[in-house]
Amino acid sequence: MATRMISIRKFRENMPSLLKEAKKKKLNFLLMRHSVPVARVEPIEEDPELEALIAQAERGRRDYRAGKYYTMEEVRRELDLKRSSGR
Repeated sequence: MATRMISIRKFRENMPSLLKEAKKKKLNFLLMRHSVPVARVEPIEEDPELEALIAQAERGRRDYRAGKYYTMEEVRRELDLKRSSGR
């Protein structure tokens, strides 16, 4: 995987397009501060577990927007019931 050195400032100013480029070209960015490397940004490899987690989060967001959610009190009550029943 190729690596490109770039200043933190230029990366910050162009982040959306640089992240798209990193994913498309499988490119790493080495972020530099005063000619000293401080961080590396690299695209995430496709991972079925990560894809499943992303899908679950999106379902949660849709449910929330649709008004399907539990209050904290409901969650506590359910946890207490599970603890008391030994599950």
